[in-house]
Amino acid sequence: VSVELVYNIYMDMRKTIQKNLNKRRYKMKKLTKKQAQIINDIKKSIDIDLVTLRKYNAEDNYEMVSHCQHSISDQLSGVSSYLIFCKNGVWDSRLANAYNEIRNIPELSLDYWSKCLDRGVEKEV
Repeated sequence: VSVELVYNIYMDMRKTIQKNLNKRRYKMKKLTKKQAQIINDIKKSIDIDLVTLRKYNAEDNYEMVSHCQHSISDQLSGVSSYLIFCKNGVWDSRLANAYNEIRNIPELSLDYWSKCLDRGVEKEV
């Protein structure tokens, strides 16, 4: 088997995969107005907590960073539980995807906390 043939097959597969991904992106439905308002309200509600979390991170206060992360995660869990079980039926895959984007912000990751912890330990040493 020639290298050229393998390369051509690879490029064809890559084009096909990219084409399918593009089709899938265009098929994604936009949020309804009600869902968009819910997402905006969620972002606004955690915005102050995120500012506080970033302030503690700048101070290398890893204990408070962890506390703020848990507090924000608890708020988001409560909101999602309410939306899933409420009777108005706004929770669907579109809202779930938008919610997961908020849930996966870098500030709520373990990596964010561990970097703050590492900086705090370096200062103590």
